[in-house]
Amino acid sequence: MAQFNVGSASDFFIEVVSPLYSTFVADNANVAKAVSAIVMSYHLFDWVTGRKFEEKHFNDRYPEKPKLAADFEIARLLTNGIKHDLGNIQTRTQSGFRSGFSNEFARPLVIVRPDGSKISVDDLLHSMFYFWQEQHDKGWPL
Repeated sequence: MAQFNVGSASDFFIEVVSPLYSTFVADNANVAKAVSAIVMSYHLFDWVTGRKFEEKHFNDRYPEKPKLAADFEIARLLTNGIKHDLGNIQTRTQSGFRSGFSNEFARPLVIVRPDGSKISVDDLLHSMFYFWQEQHDKGWPL
């Protein structure tokens, strides 16, 4: 049974994930928009596969996309950390440019990976969103 016209992975992508991503891109310094887009983009994995995300499983299925697997793992850590107050990943805010600027410019929301390297929320959501867009366009071949 569908809730609010969301009864499939396609519905979830079209009705929830895509609008949240667009809303974030329009206001990439807004923490609420960033968190909402990350949590829903991450949880789309559950809808599509019927299972929780596991980095090893993703790497086995998509060996050519190890960076994307790492991005989903960051999204998992953030999602669970925010929902359960775990503090298992570091984030920071800083002065930065809107999403439409070149990636050479700093972004306002930054995630520190477990290895100490950094990724902007813009880059994290971009990689996840376009993966989901590709999967949607292919008919969810996961």
